[in-house]
Amino acid sequence: MVNELSRGFCNHISFLRYIFGITYVWSEELITFLFIWVVFFGTVIGVKEDQHIKIDFFYNLLPKKAHKFVEILIAVIVIIVQLFVIKTCPKWIQSARNVVTAGLRLPFQYIYAILPISAFLIILFELARICQLLLSKSFKISTGTCVNRKETGEG
Repeated sequence: MVNELSRGFCNHISFLRYIFGITYVWSEELITFLFIWVVFFGTVIGVKEDQHIKIDFFYNLLPKKAHKFVEILIAVIVIIVQLFVIKTCPKWIQSARNVVTAGLRLPFQYIYAILPISAFLIILFELARICQLLLSKSFKISTGTCVNRKETGEG
Protein backbone atom coordinates (compact mmCIF):
# COMPACT_ATOMS: atom_id res chain seq x y z
CA MET A 1 0.00 0.00 0.00
CA VAL A 2 2.80 2.41 0.91
CA ASN A 3 4.53 1.49 -2.32
CA GLU A 4 1.44 2.38 -4.37
CA LEU A 5 0.97 5.66 -2.51
CA SER A 6 4.61 6.60 -3.00
CA ARG A 7 4.49 5.70 -6.67
CA GLY A 8 1.27 7.67 -7.14
CA PHE A 9 2.75 10.67 -5.37
CA CYS A 10 5.90 10.53 -7.52
CA ASN A 11 3.83 10.24 -10.69
CA HIS A 12 1.68 13.19 -9.63
CA ILE A 13 4.70 15.38 -8.91
CA SER A 14 6.41 14.34 -12.17
CA PHE A 15 3.23 15.05 -14.15
CA LEU A 16 2.90 18.51 -12.63
CA ARG A 17 6.57 19.31 -13.19
CA TYR A 18 7.01 18.15 -16.79
CA ILE A 19 3.54 18.82 -18.23
CA PHE A 20 2.52 22.03 -16.48
CA GLY A 21 5.88 23.31 -15.25
CA ILE A 22 4.61 23.39 -11.63
CA THR A 23 7.11 22.32 -8.99
CA TYR A 24 6.82 22.12 -5.24
CA VAL A 25 9.99 22.81 -3.27
CA TRP A 26 9.16 20.26 -0.63
CA SER A 27 8.13 17.43 -2.98
CA GLU A 28 11.62 16.35 -3.98
CA GLU A 29 12.72 16.34 -0.34
CA LEU A 30 9.74 14.27 0.69
CA ILE A 31 10.38 11.73 -2.05
CA THR A 32 14.04 11.47 -1.02
CA PHE A 33 13.22 10.99 2.66
CA LEU A 34 10.52 8.43 1.94
CA PHE A 35 12.99 6.58 -0.26
CA ILE A 36 15.52 6.51 2.57
CA TRP A 37 12.96 5.07 4.98
CA VAL A 38 11.75 2.50 2.44
CA VAL A 39 15.32 1.33 1.80
CA PHE A 40 16.00 0.82 5.51
CA PHE A 41 12.70 -1.00 6.07
CA GLY A 42 13.52 -3.10 3.01
CA THR A 43 16.80 -4.03 4.65
CA VAL A 44 14.91 -5.18 7.73
CA ILE A 45 12.58 -7.29 5.60
CA GLY A 46 15.58 -8.73 3.76
CA VAL A 47 17.08 -9.80 7.08
CA LYS A 48 13.77 -11.21 8.28
CA GLU A 49 13.29 -13.26 5.12
CA ASP A 50 17.00 -14.15 4.83
CA GLN A 51 17.06 -12.76 1.31
CA HIS A 52 20.32 -10.83 1.29
CA ILE A 53 23.07 -11.60 -1.17
CA LYS A 54 25.55 -14.09 0.22
CA ILE A 55 28.93 -15.06 -1.14
CA ASP A 56 29.04 -18.73 -0.34
CA PHE A 57 32.26 -19.88 -2.00
CA PHE A 58 34.08 -20.56 1.28
CA TYR A 59 30.83 -21.56 2.98
CA ASN A 60 30.39 -24.41 0.48
CA LEU A 61 33.97 -25.58 1.08
CA LEU A 62 33.17 -26.25 4.74
CA PRO A 63 31.76 -29.57 5.94
CA LYS A 64 27.97 -29.60 6.25
CA LYS A 65 28.21 -29.80 10.05
CA ALA A 66 29.96 -26.43 10.15
CA HIS A 67 27.23 -24.61 8.20
CA LYS A 68 25.01 -24.07 11.21
CA PHE A 69 27.93 -22.68 13.22
CA VAL A 70 28.85 -20.30 10.40
CA GLU A 71 25.25 -19.08 10.12
CA ILE A 72 25.16 -18.40 13.86
CA LEU A 73 28.55 -16.65 13.68
CA ILE A 74 27.30 -14.42 10.85
CA ALA A 75 24.17 -13.56 12.83
CA VAL A 76 26.27 -12.65 15.88
CA ILE A 77 28.51 -10.40 13.76
CA VAL A 78 25.43 -8.69 12.31
CA ILE A 79 24.09 -8.14 15.84
CA ILE A 80 27.41 -6.63 16.97
CA VAL A 81 27.44 -4.23 14.03
CA GLN A 82 23.82 -3.22 14.71
CA LEU A 83 24.59 -2.65 18.39
CA PHE A 84 27.39 -0.32 17.31
CA VAL A 85 24.92 1.54 15.08
CA ILE A 86 22.47 1.87 17.97
CA LYS A 87 25.25 3.06 20.28
CA THR A 88 26.51 5.77 17.93
CA CYS A 89 23.18 6.98 16.53
CA PRO A 90 21.91 9.03 19.51
CA LYS A 91 24.84 11.47 19.31
CA TRP A 92 24.43 11.81 15.59
CA ILE A 93 20.66 12.29 15.79
CA GLN A 94 21.09 14.79 18.62
CA SER A 95 23.54 16.82 16.54
CA ALA A 96 20.96 17.05 13.74
CA ARG A 97 18.16 18.15 16.07
CA ASN A 98 18.37 21.85 15.18
CA VAL A 99 19.10 21.37 11.48
CA VAL A 100 15.97 21.50 9.33
CA THR A 101 15.35 20.67 5.71
CA ALA A 102 14.96 23.53 3.25
CA GLY A 103 11.54 22.72 1.83
CA LEU A 104 9.70 20.76 4.50
CA ARG A 105 11.28 22.54 7.49
CA LEU A 106 11.51 19.08 9.06
CA PRO A 107 14.31 18.42 11.57
CA PHE A 108 16.84 15.96 10.21
CA GLN A 109 16.58 13.94 13.42
CA TYR A 110 13.30 12.48 12.11
CA ILE A 111 15.00 11.33 8.95
CA TYR A 112 17.99 9.89 10.81
CA ALA A 113 15.73 8.09 13.28
CA ILE A 114 15.36 5.21 10.84
CA LEU A 115 18.91 4.06 11.62
CA PRO A 116 18.37 2.91 15.22
CA ILE A 117 14.84 1.71 14.40
CA SER A 118 16.07 -0.55 11.61
CA ALA A 119 19.08 -1.67 13.66
CA PHE A 120 16.82 -2.67 16.55
CA LEU A 121 14.50 -4.63 14.26
CA ILE A 122 17.45 -6.36 12.58
CA ILE A 123 18.76 -7.40 16.00
CA LEU A 124 15.37 -8.88 16.88
CA PHE A 125 15.21 -10.90 13.67
CA GLU A 126 18.80 -12.09 14.01
CA LEU A 127 18.20 -13.20 17.61
CA ALA A 128 15.11 -15.09 16.47
CA ARG A 129 17.18 -16.68 13.71
CA ILE A 130 19.89 -17.75 16.17
CA CYS A 131 17.24 -19.33 18.41
CA GLN A 132 15.73 -21.08 15.42
CA LEU A 133 19.14 -22.39 14.37
CA LEU A 134 19.99 -23.60 17.88
CA LEU A 135 16.64 -25.33 18.36
CA SER A 136 16.46 -27.01 14.97
CA LYS A 137 17.57 -30.55 14.38
CA SER A 138 18.43 -30.09 10.72
CA PHE A 139 19.53 -27.25 8.54
CA LYS A 140 18.27 -26.65 5.02
CA ILE A 141 21.11 -25.04 3.08
CA SER A 142 19.25 -24.00 -0.06
CA THR A 143 17.07 -21.36 1.63
CA GLY A 144 19.27 -20.62 4.62
CA THR A 145 16.47 -21.41 7.04
CA CYS A 146 16.01 -24.17 9.55
CA VAL A 147 13.73 -27.10 8.98
CA ASN A 148 12.50 -29.34 11.77
CA ARG A 149 12.66 -33.01 10.74
CA LYS A 150 9.27 -33.71 12.35
CA GLU A 151 7.59 -31.02 10.23
CA THR A 152 9.06 -32.36 7.00
CA GLY A 153 8.38 -35.99 7.81
CA GLU A 154 12.05 -36.94 7.64
CA GLY A 155 12.43 -37.96 11.23
